[in-house]
Amino acid sequence: MKTPILSIVVLFILAGLTNPTRDQHITEVRGVIVSNVLAKSVSHPTSQRQNETPASVFGLTLGTVAIKEMVDTFVSVDDYVFLSLTRITHNDQSRVVGVGVFGKVWVSEDLRHGVTSLAGGE
Repeated sequence: MKTPILSIVVLFILAGLTNPTRDQHITEVRGVIVSNVLAKSVSHPTSQRQNETPASVFGLTLGTVAIKEMVDTFVSVDDYVFLSLTRITHNDQSRVVGVGVFGKVWVSEDLRHGVTSLAGGE
């Protein structure tokens, strides 16, 4: 009887010690958004010819900086000691888009699909 209880206590202690930081949550959301936007822009038919021009490199760099600033503004983290939730808030509406536990952050497919549809103009 003591072994399962001790195992659960140890599990909770480990979860609390390895709970991801706000920076880890933001880095994960940034990664999803930037990779999806860049993948769409690189696969766009007009970008095939413009990939090497300085203007396109400057545009991608500027876009990446804008995305980082946007994520810093809209993303918040709810820390519950043993786990944490990644939340995006816009126009007074809030939605959970990720979960962090044991040092890892998982972002929902809703965010991935939403970013892909926005990047594609759908």
